[in-house]
Amino acid sequence: AGHRDAAVRGAAILALGMAGKGRDLLRAGVLDPSQERDALVRAYAALALGIWGNADAAPALLCCLEKDPDATVKGCAALALGKTQGKGRVEALTEALENRRYGSVSDYAAVGLGLSKEPSALPPLSKALSSKQKDVLIGGCIGLTLLGNPGAADPLSKAAQHRQYSDVREFAPMALGKLRPPSALDRLIAGLDDAQPYVRQSAALGLAILGDPKACPILQRALTEKDAETRSLIALAFD
Repeated sequence: AGHRDAAVRGAAILALGMAGKGRDLLRAGVLDPSQERDALVRAYAALALGIWGNADAAPALLCCLEKDPDATVKGCAALALGKTQGKGRVEALTEALENRRYGSVSDYAAVGLGLSKEPSALPPLSKALSSKQKDVLIGGCIGLTLLGNPGAADPLSKAAQHRQYSDVREFAPMALGKLRPPSALDRLIAGLDDAQPYVRQSAALGLAILGDPKACPILQRALTEKDAETRSLIALAFD
């Protein structure tokens, strides 16, 4: 972890996190910009503490989210906070998502909320899908998918119909297939007619995950799809 090459130091730090040596990393001050000046290494350190997952990492990660000068390091701290069991993590990530107090890390904060698996993360993530900012919308979709809460189904169903950003329509279908709300079949079938091929591909994957035999007649007709990759995914939905 003391190697001169930043990538080597970062890899060593990740290995220490996976080995459960998070307290050694905290004692070494690897998240402190005054001690570790390379942002890449600090980003690795934040992820390593998230892999460790101990509540003792939360204060250092919260400080990193608030004060680190590098946006990527802040983002990695937000992801790592979601994996720890520390107090105040959901509140801090919600503030980062909604108010941008900690800089432009809203998408990372949304994913961190999803990783937390906390029921209290559902309201802010659902609210994120009403945002006009593309990064927040996509982060909200990913966060709700990771959260796996049945209450995520309704906001994700609406996101599957988002008019402005096709990227949002792309992220929602697979989550709908996994969560299986009553509206999933209709929303996913509608996605097969989207103008963007990658949205149609995502809808086909969502149908494959859903596994509802009622989709078979629609999928049969959809095999005339012009895009070869989409046709392959539609065929997968039959398996």
